[in-house]
Amino acid sequence: MKIDLPMRYRADIDGLRSVAVLLVLVFHFKILDLGKAGFLGVDIFFVISGYLITKILYTQALNNHGKIDFAKFYLARIRRLAPALFATLALTLIAGYFLLLPEHFSSLAKEVIFTQVYASNIYYWQTINYFGLQADSAILLHTWSLAVEEQFYLFFPLFIFALFLFFRRHFWSAFALAGACSFLLNIYFVNVKPEATFYLMPTRAWEFIVGGLIVFFAQRRKAITAFESETCAVAGAIVIAAAVIFYSENVQFPGYYALLPTIGTALVIYAGTCQGSSITRLLSTRLPVYIGKLSYSLYLVHWPINIFAAYQLGADYTVEWRITFFLLTFLISIMMFHWVEHPTRKVSIETHPQRVAWGYVTGLACTIIFSATVLTQNGLPSRLTDTARQLANYSSDTPPDMPECQPDATSELRREDFCQVGDAAQDPSWIMLGDSHAWALKRAFDIWLKGRGESGLFIFRHSCPPLVGLSLFKEKGRCRQFNERAYAYIYTDKSIRNVVLASTWIQARRALTLDSDRKAEPGESLAIFSSAFTQSIDTLHSKGKHIYIWGPVPGAKGNVPLRLAKAANPETEAENLAFTFSEYQQRYDFFYDAVEFSKKKISGIINPSRELCRNGEVCRVTINNLPAYSDGDHLAYSWSNYWANVIEDQLSGKL
Repeated sequence: MKIDLPMRYRADIDGLRSVAVLLVLVFHFKILDLGKAGFLGVDIFFVISGYLITKILYTQALNNHGKIDFAKFYLARIRRLAPALFATLALTLIAGYFLLLPEHFSSLAKEVIFTQVYASNIYYWQTINYFGLQADSAILLHTWSLAVEEQFYLFFPLFIFALFLFFRRHFWSAFALAGACSFLLNIYFVNVKPEATFYLMPTRAWEFIVGGLIVFFAQRRKAITAFESETCAVAGAIVIAAAVIFYSENVQFPGYYALLPTIGTALVIYAGTCQGSSITRLLSTRLPVYIGKLSYSLYLVHWPINIFAAYQLGADYTVEWRITFFLLTFLISIMMFHWVEHPTRKVSIETHPQRVAWGYVTGLACTIIFSATVLTQNGLPSRLTDTARQLANYSSDTPPDMPECQPDATSELRREDFCQVGDAAQDPSWIMLGDSHAWALKRAFDIWLKGRGESGLFIFRHSCPPLVGLSLFKEKGRCRQFNERAYAYIYTDKSIRNVVLASTWIQARRALTLDSDRKAEPGESLAIFSSAFTQSIDTLHSKGKHIYIWGPVPGAKGNVPLRLAKAANPETEAENLAFTFSEYQQRYDFFYDAVEFSKKKISGIINPSRELCRNGEVCRVTINNLPAYSDGDHLAYSWSNYWANVIEDQLSGKL
C-alpha cells in the first residue's frame, strides 16, 4: 500500500529561509548590534534541510518497499547545489586573481579545493576559530556549513535505507535514537573540543534529525487544529527570537544552546504542515518568499564579498561601506538566482541524467585543476610587475614556523622548552615572552643579544599578551595557562635577570576576558588589561627581575604589501595607509597609562613609534620605501637588523 506524503510546495519554508539568511548576513556584515547571534541562521537551515530530505527519502522508501533511488537523489542534489557553487567559486577566483597577492591567492586556491570536495568544515576546524582568530582571512569560511549539509546528504540516504532494512518496525524509534546520540556527542564535546563540535557533521546531525522528526509527527497527526497550529508557530517564533536576542558569541555553541533555534524552527515548520498559522501566512508573503528563494545564492556570495571588501578597505571598512556591500550582495544574488540557479533546475534528471552528471564532473575538474595550478605556481606571481612583485613578497616576509618556541601550555616548562637566542656559549640571562609580534621580533632580539655577547630564551603564543591573570575569548584558557607556566619558570630560574614582554597589546581593546567562555565588553577588556599589566609588573619586580617592555607598533590602515603592490603610486598609497601620531596615541592610550602607572618598576621601554613616527605627525609604514610590515601590523622579518639597532639605541644607558 502506498503512503501519500504529498511534496507540495511550502512557501512558508522559503519565508523561513529568508529569516535564516538575513540573520547570517546581518551577523557577518556587523550591521546591527542585535545581530550578534546571527550564526543561528545556519541551525535554521539545518532543520529545514532535515525536514525536506527526510520527507523525500522516507516517502520514497515507503512506496518502494524500502528501496531508494540513490542516483536520482544525488543527481537532484547536484542539480540544486552545484551550479551556483561553481559560479561563486569562479567569481571568487577571478576576484582573487586581480585583488590578492600570490600568498593569499594560494590560500584561496586551497580553500576552493576543500570546498569542492565538501571537506571545508574539516579544513577550517583544523585552522580557524569562527568567532575570532583568523576568521577574517578565510574567503570561503562560510562553506563549512555547506560541507556539513553535503556530508549529511551523502550519508543520510544510506542511513534511511539501513533503518528500513533492519529496523523497519521501529524506524522512528531508531531514527530518534540516532539523533539523541548525536546530541549527546554535541553536549560532551562542546566543552572538550569546541571547534570540532561546531564544525563537524556527527555533532550537528541531530539538528537535521529534529527536522526529520517533523515528518513523523505530521504523519501521525493527520490534521492539527487551527489553535494547535497557531500555538506551535507562535511558540516557535518566540523561541527563535529569544535565542537571537539573548545569545551572543559568549554562548558555548552548539551545546544545549542550539536547542532553542532547532526546536523553534521545528515548531514553525510543523505548524505549517496542516492548518497554517498567522506566522505561516506572514512567512508566505511575497517578499520573504522571494528572499528565501535567493537564500542559497545570498549565502554563497555574501562572505567572499564581505572579506574582499575588508581586505581592500582595511580600517576604512566602516558601517556605511558594510551596508553598501550588504546591498551589493543582494544584487549579485538576484543575478545568480535568475541566470544560474533557476535555469539549471529546468534540466530534467529523468531525461538528462548524464547531462547533469557530466556537467558536475566538468565543473569540478575545471575548478580543481585551476586551483591546483595556482597552488603549484605559488599564487601566479607573474600577474604582477617586477616592482609590485617585490612589494608583494613582503607579505611572506615572516619568520619561519617555530613550533619549538610554542610549547604545550598545559605542562610545566623546562629550559629545553624555550628557544635560545643570542650567544649560545653564554648562560641565558634574558627572556622574551609574547605573542606573534614577539615572534616577528625574535631575530632582532637574537641579533641584538649576539652583539652584546649575551644569551637569552624566547617563547611565544599567537594572540596571547604576555600577562598573568587574563584569558582570550573562546580559547579555553590556554593563554592564561601559557603565561602562568612561563612566569613560573621565570620566577624559579635565578639566571634569568632580564624579562622582555613583547606584544601588539591591542587585544586590550576587544579580546581580553577573565573567563574564556564569555566575551567581555570593550571597557571591561581594558580594565582587565590594566589590572593584569600592573599585577605582572609587580610580581616580576618583586622577584628581582629587570623588566623591559616592547611597545605597540603603530601599524597601518590596511595590508601594507598588498596595498602598495596594487597602488599606481606606492608612495602616495603609503601616506594613505599611515596613522597619524595622534591616532596612534588615541589607539594605545590605555597602554601608556598602564606603563606610566608602573614606570618606577620598569627598567626600560623599546618604543617602535619613536622610530616610525619621528616627525610627530605621521607614522610611516615603509622603511627605505619598502614595507615595514608583512601585513597591517607585524614587522617584516627582513628588517630584523634595523630593529636590533633600534633596540640598542633605545636601551643604551639603561642596562
